Amino acid sequence: MLGINELGEINEFGPWEKATRTELKVILAAFFYRLEKGNWETEKVRAEQVLFSEKQEEKKSLTDKELSFKTLDSLLVYTDGASRGNPGDAGIGVVVYDEKGNLIQEVGKYLGKTTNNVAEYSALIEGIKIAKDFKAKKVKFFLDSELVVKQIKGIYKVKNKNLLSLYNQVIDQLKQFEQFTIEHVPREQNKKADQLANAGIDSFVKK
Repeated sequence: MLGINELGEINEFGPWEKATRTELKVILAAFFYRLEKGNWETEKVRAEQVLFSEKQEEKKSLTDKELSFKTLDSLLVYTDGASRGNPGDAGIGVVVYDEKGNLIQEVGKYLGKTTNNVAEYSALIEGIKIAKDFKAKKVKFFLDSELVVKQIKGIYKVKNKNLLSLYNQVIDQLKQFEQFTIEHVPREQNKKADQLANAGIDSFVKK
């Protein structure tokens, strides 16, 4: 039967008082396996796999936690809406970068059945929400919908009643930023947001 000396040999992670909860779980799992089977080499491989997996989960959780508290002064936000049928199954895509071009967050969601223009406005509203969550002060928005961009800039009037409430919502929320710009970009420069919007539709349609 294994005693405390053998248990000490199993601990390859360093002094006991410095072991993390995850490491202790792996050490004890190895101890009881060896106690039952007497095959330490097999369990050593499995223990290392478990430790790697659990540390990856810890790292992911930490990253998510850090992200939720992160504040970014300036952001670049690409948004797109898609509707198959117009009206039809619709989705939104949002891609957020920091001012250095590092990817910060991306979102793809299913909206339900609606028009392409409603989807475009909904995607922009989602992008604004994300920028607000990061407490951004300066935001540059990029859309491939010329209609929405020109309506927000006041070049085109909003005649559709379904779009008017969304337009008013966007205008009201944009006032919360110290600085913002909204620009039209060619579709090929907005591919990632488009892919996310269509992925959002696929996540529902293909179920």
